[in-house]
Amino acid sequence: MLSGMTSNPRARFEVAHPRGARDFFDALVAVGLLDRDSKGRYANASESDCYLVRGKPSYIGGLLRHLERFWTPCQLHVRIA
Repeated sequence: MLSGMTSNPRARFEVAHPRGARDFFDALVAVGLLDRDSKGRYANASESDCYLVRGKPSYIGGLLRHLERFWTPCQLHVRIA
């Protein structure tokens, strides 16, 4: 989603129900992933734009997928004491 916000800031908002999208985007604003301007338009926060947009050299989103694939099988062998 954050990759799509760079090319067209309103792309995801238009395909979702306005109330649910607004609440969801406001939650992303609250945690610092998105910014909202005075006209109510959403855009990536600078850190999101740097690290969470596919295709950028600084993109780290793939690391999260890698860790999930690596750690999930390992968790199956952990015993809870």
